[in-house]
Amino acid sequence: RMRTENTPSGRLHEEFLAAAYKAHPYGTPIVGHMSDIINYNRAEAKKFFEKYYSPSNLTIALVGDVDPQEGLALVKKYWDRIPRREKPTRITTVEPEQKSERRVKVEEKTQPSMMIGWHVPESIHPDMRAIEAMMSILGQGRTSRLYKRMVLKDQIAVSAGAFAGYPGGKYPTLAVIYSYPAQGKTNAECEKIIDEEIEKLQTTLVTKEELDKVKSRASIGFIRDLRDNLEFAMKLARYQQLYGNWRELFKEVNKINSVTPEDIQRVANKYFKKTNRTVATIETIKESQTKEASK
Repeated sequence: RMRTENTPSGRLHEEFLAAAYKAHPYGTPIVGHMSDIINYNRAEAKKFFEKYYSPSNLTIALVGDVDPQEGLALVKKYWDRIPRREKPTRITTVEPEQKSERRVKVEEKTQPSMMIGWHVPESIHPDMRAIEAMMSILGQGRTSRLYKRMVLKDQIAVSAGAFAGYPGGKYPTLAVIYSYPAQGKTNAECEKIIDEEIEKLQTTLVTKEELDKVKSRASIGFIRDLRDNLEFAMKLARYQQLYGNWRELFKEVNKINSVTPEDIQRVANKYFKKTNRTVATIETIKESQTKEASK
């Protein structure tokens, strides 16, 4: 579900996650910090592999024109040889409740941009379908509220979007809004409009037509993915891993369609509070500032 193709990248992502997470591993860069990277060694890599890449932690999904007996024979041929190990335990660290807004500013000789993230539950939580619908209404596509207002109407941004489930969905995660200010505009101006659009969702119910459009797009996209064998297999494996039951996959469309305008207003008020958010910005360093700092 996560869409991050046009989001700010690199250092801003790292600073954003480090500020948003104080305890959970989601706040650590995927490849680790530089001190981790330069100290990688074969023994630690082997230890990691043996801990997580074992049959007890494995889900296999076979999709397509498959003969069940032949498929099972292949699975046994290639996987039976791997020694069984204990399944790794689930991460027990729980991110403490955020009780005040956090802000981080990165100064670079690059285009200004911003990310705002709110703590939300893990992907299988009942509230997540409403949160995902809210993110779609706010910032997915050219008909979304942020795009129509920030990019088309007010022209204060060249890009704006929203998604839920960053950086992962197995554990409590983040719902994120990002934007790139237009030339001559600022992150502060973009943030002001984002705040106003969220407040609208907190105080006014979305229309049935707007929500039906989001549901239709989400359902069609979900079903379209199932036509591709690789996507179908990946979804089966993912639902088995997350829910412990691959059959939950076939309940997804009903979950999407069960979201109501009241659900969206409820999650908007429950999770999208300033005390529950982290704001990270890139502010552009001008050439004159760079030269002054180097003196």
